[in-house]
Amino acid sequence: MDLLKSMIANRQTAKVISDPTPRRRASGKKPSKTERAKDIPAGTRAMRGFICEEKPPKKVVKEHLEAIIAKECESSSDGE
Repeated sequence: MDLLKSMIANRQTAKVISDPTPRRRASGKKPSKTERAKDIPAGTRAMRGFICEEKPPKKVVKEHLEAIIAKECESSSDGE
């Protein structure tokens, strides 16, 4: 009985937590991989690193490879 009385006394002296509200993200929804890929120019080392780390959709990888191929075609045609 003494244990019960001490528990009740501890609860009364302890700080009462009011109705907790769920936390919300400050920025809202996290941007998708495709949206983040738009900030990085295709055909660059930064995009290559992004592809290795994030594994974006095939469309983003395809655009990156097409940009690399276009650069190579330009550089090979300039040499002739």
